Amino acid sequence: MINSVQIMGNKLHGVTVLALVAVTACSSAPRAVVTPEDGKTVVPSYLASYYCSSPETRLQTYVCMDSDLAAGDLLLHELLVHQLRAQDQAGRAALLTSTRRWKLGLYRRCNLEGRTVADEGLQPASLGCLKQAFKEQEDALKAMPSTEAVQAESTLHEHPLAAYVAFRQAQFIEPALCNVLTSKINGLLARYGDLDFGHVSEWKEMAGSHGPPSVRTADGHLLEVLEHDSGPYGGYQLRANGLLRDGKPVLDDQTVPNWVKTLPNAGGDAGGTSSQTRDYGGIDVIDLDARVLIMVTQTWGYYASAARGESPHAALYELDNLGLHARCLWRTYTTPPVAQALRELPQFRALESVLESAAGPDSIHLPPDDRRDAGLLYRNAQWDMIHMPLLGIGEARRNDRWPMLRQRHDEAMEAIFAWSERNVPCKQLYRRLMPLIRVAYAELKSAFQATEGLRPEEAQEAADLVLMASFARAAERLQDPGQPLPELVGRSYRAVYDVAPAPGDLERERIYGGLHSALLNRAQPDVIFDLMRQTWGNSDRIGDPALGRGPAGDTVLMAAVRSPITLGRLLEAGANANDRNSWGKTALMGAAQANQLESVRLLLNFNADPTLRTSSWYADGAGGLDNSEGAHPGRTAMMYAATYAQLAIIEALLTHGAQEFKTSDDQGATPCSLLDENEILQGAERARARMLLCVNP
Repeated sequence: MINSVQIMGNKLHGVTVLALVAVTACSSAPRAVVTPEDGKTVVPSYLASYYCSSPETRLQTYVCMDSDLAAGDLLLHELLVHQLRAQDQAGRAALLTSTRRWKLGLYRRCNLEGRTVADEGLQPASLGCLKQAFKEQEDALKAMPSTEAVQAESTLHEHPLAAYVAFRQAQFIEPALCNVLTSKINGLLARYGDLDFGHVSEWKEMAGSHGPPSVRTADGHLLEVLEHDSGPYGGYQLRANGLLRDGKPVLDDQTVPNWVKTLPNAGGDAGGTSSQTRDYGGIDVIDLDARVLIMVTQTWGYYASAARGESPHAALYELDNLGLHARCLWRTYTTPPVAQALRELPQFRALESVLESAAGPDSIHLPPDDRRDAGLLYRNAQWDMIHMPLLGIGEARRNDRWPMLRQRHDEAMEAIFAWSERNVPCKQLYRRLMPLIRVAYAELKSAFQATEGLRPEEAQEAADLVLMASFARAAERLQDPGQPLPELVGRSYRAVYDVAPAPGDLERERIYGGLHSALLNRAQPDVIFDLMRQTWGNSDRIGDPALGRGPAGDTVLMAAVRSPITLGRLLEAGANANDRNSWGKTALMGAAQANQLESVRLLLNFNADPTLRTSSWYADGAGGLDNSEGAHPGRTAMMYAATYAQLAIIEALLTHGAQEFKTSDDQGATPCSLLDENEILQGAERARARMLLCVNP
């Protein structure tokens, strides 16, 4: 994430669209080779935004085998980075989400699912589809409106950056100069939230982070400020990492840290690095009364070089024919956060843990680098929202982002509720999630007032931003990536849900989505029986396995395992006890997983087969619980019982022929080994279960 606290040195000129097109023109030359897994084919590989020597997804394989796609991929990456620098916090989050959905949606749109290049080669229809999709995405990124990363505040208000950053003396070699500069610099921060020296008439920006990259001085020397893209670890900021004079280095990433290390109690800079990516927030060459001064500023916030709770620094040097001379050293981060603040928020941590369990790992169709980058950018954004909340609040107010944020939050709530309707495990986790929201929200508001000194209305807005970001991150993994994001309504949007909805709020005024939904939510018997009649119609259709199913083919019996009376009525009506969902799970497995003894007995009495096994399965948008089960094929009812159930269920399965203590799933797990995950069994019951299921208990 790139926000105003880190913008020093982050010029938005970056890589222009014309320059990007020029770069991609070089991408037609083969770069490496790709050897498919079967080892039979060697194909050319082209310059893309990632190394093509070993593509990690089917989409990457297509890109690396076609020069036009490779060029388009490189251009899209550079355009994305350019837009990330040009957007505010809310805009970046929306851009990353839409880009992720677009990329995953290509699998369905261009028929990449299930295909392997080694078996079928490049399919002309898929290639054409991808090229069209890349061009559409290119046009969309080029047309995307930017928000200024730094915006001038009204002269009647102090910029929120001034609440966190102020230049204070660390060591002044030339006090008269340093004291004057300190006052002017802090004035710039308070008014503009940036150190753009163009706002001070007596200072002339010669080159650097707020000016051209190079300049020739009056005595003929060429000064060049080196900048680079700091990559995902630096939020893709353009950072300065050195200064050359006539091609020779006069300042590098060690220069300021080496000065800092000479101070007593140097603290977090003792490691000798100026940032996580060995660079600076900004380097500016200034002409002040015919003196060439070099202002060097370390990064602030999440990317600060100092340890959390310690100050980064800024330094002023003078450059003359004899070299570089130290003049002023400042500490700049003067209101450090409480160390490990997230650890002091147990309710919020509990909420995040449940959300992470619901969402699960990100898509297997995204390469590891994409998942890593998304995680880095999210952690940075969250850190800033918690430790520097006024910045996010200020951006949301100035850019009128609240309607957009509330609409996104409503979409996240809808996605989470829809996910809860998948099956019993999802519904049970949802029931754990909802009571945590308001407790965590109150904790956040209290913490913002106690540790940040925010006013109540500011604390509420800060808590809103943190909570909405957490739900948006989870929800994007619980949505079908094949569907486009809804259009933003804009400033007229009226929120449907509270930022922190209470249990029951998401269900209010909803109707059941069908028999499966009614069973899952344990509706009243008359509602269920009415839906049974509507679903099956007549006696010839009772129990038809094609009817009444939920997502991933979950059966009505699987939805009813927590209600033995209803389950019995369904079985008596003719529902098949051995119907299976998309990965082969049965109602007997579901009843064991839900620790429902009476339901297990009912199903066994209706000839449920305890020897059936699950198969491998995966779906984007299904969430962590379903994909985790699909990732462990070969599971039986006894394995579910060993993991989740009481001793009586294990004994009931054994009585009905589940003699499988030696049987393992496809990954080698056995009922005996899975007992280690069982949180229900205690003491003598655990010992008894081990005796029953383990060959050598």
